[in-house]
Amino acid sequence: MQLAIISWIRSQYKLVLLFLSFLVILFGVIRLVTKPIEFTSGQTITWWHIIENVQSGKGYKYCENRYVPNCILTNQETAIREPFPIYFYASIGRLTGNSVVALQLTQVSIVLLVLFGIYLLGYEIGGLFVGLLGAWLWTFYLPALRLESYITGDLPESLFVIFGLLKFVHVVKHNKLIDWLQFGVLFALAALSRTAALSLLFGLGIGYIIFLFKTNQSSRLLSIDLIQKISISVFAFALLMSPWVVRNYIAFGEPVFSTTLVGYNLYRHNAIIAKDVPPHYVDSEEAYRIIFELVMRRDELLTPINEAQVNRIFQEEAFKIIREHPLKYVKLVVYRFSHLWLNISVKELLLMDYVYMVQNIFLLIAFILGLRKNNWVVRIIGCSTIFYLFLYLLVDAQLRYIIPVMPGMIMIGSVGLLSILPAKIQQEFI
Repeated sequence: MQLAIISWIRSQYKLVLLFLSFLVILFGVIRLVTKPIEFTSGQTITWWHIIENVQSGKGYKYCENRYVPNCILTNQETAIREPFPIYFYASIGRLTGNSVVALQLTQVSIVLLVLFGIYLLGYEIGGLFVGLLGAWLWTFYLPALRLESYITGDLPESLFVIFGLLKFVHVVKHNKLIDWLQFGVLFALAALSRTAALSLLFGLGIGYIIFLFKTNQSSRLLSIDLIQKISISVFAFALLMSPWVVRNYIAFGEPVFSTTLVGYNLYRHNAIIAKDVPPHYVDSEEAYRIIFELVMRRDELLTPINEAQVNRIFQEEAFKIIREHPLKYVKLVVYRFSHLWLNISVKELLLMDYVYMVQNIFLLIAFILGLRKNNWVVRIIGCSTIFYLFLYLLVDAQLRYIIPVMPGMIMIGSVGLLSILPAKIQQEFI
């Protein structure tokens, strides 16, 4: 019976993918009906205000004194959000009259494209059944479904990351120029959606170098062929990133490669270690008090300095506190794992939050099982993902931050889940 089912799936895999695609669309429509996008909701509001300013011709501007205390005194040029989602959703909104239906169906389309990305990546690494299992796990991954109701950079980043990882596998396997070029383009778009993608790119680069050394291919690092291909990839990446960096240089008088919200988050979520309180998530109400106390101490925050300068003050104050309380900081970083993976204490937990917890614990176990496989590509992607998540632990952690790298983790988890099946059945999956 088992062999018959496996044989049927192998012969009808396109039908399986079609069915999973139908489910993604069905779940997306249900989400649209039950929880449509609200432009003034917590996760969406900052993105949408910038989108509205871009659409109305006011420019890339935003003022919210929670994040930038002195913004009312400035020209309100901002870089608190990455540009690709802003212009992408602004374009969709302009074409559709800011239709909630159109915007949310765009989100559903991204989730659907990610499904195919997971399938293709899984197929490249472990074959048909790894790809199909990964696609199945993504179809029922509820945190991604939940994110469809919010305009953020997380879903676009997840799309570019999964196809960027696919191109990375092609680079390792085939070393073709077109793959190197597409790899650079996709990760530039990922970084322009969420800057955190840069850490994943860094991890992949280091992992690739280690891979060449460990497989006795280190001489290739000095070959003209590889140097040319890497140079073209870097050039494509830099070409796409440069308008954002140049724009920020013009706006703030200094290059800003990421966003100007880094310092705010670093200070907001770590200032508590200077107080005699247990580790916890700093909600918006507590954050307001923390930032207000800082504004009272740093007079510059009440002068018309620009966002980049405000960001630098936040960073200086945060690093000062961390240096003064290193052990408490380490304890807080470890504690944040519960925020990142389970969303504990980030918000009041409802029934569905417990379902998310169960899903994430299961997928984490599967991911760890996948890392045990003797597969260089799996381990490079896995370790790069761990590095990506670790950087979030250093600053701020919420469950939604794992969604951009969850497709890659699901693929690795699929490898892990199939690896624990009896050897006889595993042979049928090859």
